[in-house]
Amino acid sequence: MLGPALNELKTLDDERQLLTVSSKILVRTHARLPQSNLMLLEQSGTTTYQRLCIQINRPGVVIQRREYLVPLYSKASSLLFLAYSTPEEAQKIYAAHPFEPNGRVIWGTQARLEDCLAKTRRVGYCLPDVPDIEGPMFRVAAPVFSSGNEMIAAVGGVLLLTEPAKFQPTLVRLCREAAKEITASLQNNRRDQPD
Repeated sequence: MLGPALNELKTLDDERQLLTVSSKILVRTHARLPQSNLMLLEQSGTTTYQRLCIQINRPGVVIQRREYLVPLYSKASSLLFLAYSTPEEAQKIYAAHPFEPNGRVIWGTQARLEDCLAKTRRVGYCLPDVPDIEGPMFRVAAPVFSSGNEMIAAVGGVLLLTEPAKFQPTLVRLCREAAKEITASLQNNRRDQPD
């Protein structure tokens, strides 16, 4: 009887640790490019949720969210989770979010989407090459991994296209660095804990 309760406590502790570590790293990262919005995202089942956000107009303030859903086909973070999913997970995601009509409106063809997912796996981050449905924005997402090399979260970044284009490579680099730092911190904390 105690086994499931202990597993639940461990899951809650891991979640708290992810949010605590990520908050500090996102605040520090945002200070290096305050023209951007930064966020931490997680996937639960077939849905991506934004958990933490630091916005342009509120630098240094971490907004914690519980139920902020992120659409699949238009956001870098959701596409990143899809790119890193197993074939079984991808099948469930596509069943819950069919390509017709939502994906086709954005991507045109399934092949174009699959090319983006393959490129994401190859380069290690997601940079969708389609117009943003919410307006002129540059979006990127980088993976956060568990000690077992499973993708557990994403660091996302957004810049308005009214910002100089020179900031786009900086945002990509900062998101990747933040994701790697969160990954390393979580893995170091895991090693420091007794079994």
